[in-house]
Amino acid sequence: MKKSKDDVLKYIEYEMNLLELIGKRRKRLMCEDKKDEIDFHIAKRINRLFRGAVSRYSEDTKLWLDQIQFCKKMKWHDMINNLYTQLLQVHSKDPKLWIMAAKYEMEERRLPENARKLFQRGILLNPHSELLWREIRKRKAVLEAKSVEVS
Repeated sequence: MKKSKDDVLKYIEYEMNLLELIGKRRKRLMCEDKKDEIDFHIAKRINRLFRGAVSRYSEDTKLWLDQIQFCKKMKWHDMINNLYTQLLQVHSKDPKLWIMAAKYEMEERRLPENARKLFQRGILLNPHSELLWREIRKRKAVLEAKSVEVS
């Protein structure tokens, strides 16, 4: 029997709820025994399920973004970088995704050089995207204002 996307998503949701429930019980009972070990294995299993779903249904950007959100919650920054790289390879014609990846680099990782490279690559692949150009101008204005404040 072949698994449908809904089946996979329900199982991922089940595992995420399990992780949340364990956290609530742990808090209520004030028991921290084997917390990292148990949580890490469940989170790893959730991520493995996401990877399988993303590889099977790579056209679904929401699935990619859900996995990225989960990785942000787990603070797996290296995994997030890999996911954005893979996502942009598959969906290179979507300017919103380029902006999201650049914002992540700029705002959460504090790496403006990486954000600049993402914007450049996005413009190279989407030269007529008004959305990308507008975002670049906005970022440039913010960076120029900061450099004036520093001087």
